[in-house]
Amino acid sequence: MIALEQQLIARLAAQGAAPWRLKLARWIESPRVVSFIISVIVVNAVILGLESNKDLMARSGALRVALDKACLAIFICEIVAKLLAFRGLFWRSGWNVFDFVVVAVALVPGAGPWAIIRSLRFLRVLRLLTMIPSLRKVVAAFLHAIPGLGGVLLLMVIFLYTSAVLAVNLFG
Repeated sequence: MIALEQQLIARLAAQGAAPWRLKLARWIESPRVVSFIISVIVVNAVILGLESNKDLMARSGALRVALDKACLAIFICEIVAKLLAFRGLFWRSGWNVFDFVVVAVALVPGAGPWAIIRSLRFLRVLRLLTMIPSLRKVVAAFLHAIPGLGGVLLLMVIFLYTSAVLAVNLFG
């Protein structure tokens, strides 16, 4: 179990939550359930990748759609279980909010102006970032490094701009 989820479960216990909620929270964050969700994410990524092959889609379109819906149903059950267990604490984790948005995007109907949003189903693969602790650390490090990289980027823009003006004046 990841430290953030442990903190949420500890807060839940401190608030005097019902025993069934604590049990559900511990179960949904258990290594076995997390591993199952990771495997569903990987299977779903493969299914979404198969959509790029038209021949394969023609042969296994119905099966692929059924498997895609099954994966989505599992993701919905996971989100609902977390919402039932954690209630308001669910929203205190940015990773939970991210998971919720990714799954909600997948529920948008694929017709009309919403078709573009529906195509963002591939973002479900990004849920791996929320499930694997080492990937969470990498993402956190990148986000922490962005302000410092902004200074480097600004310095590079100034250097390239100055070089471009100099080159135009010398060789123009």
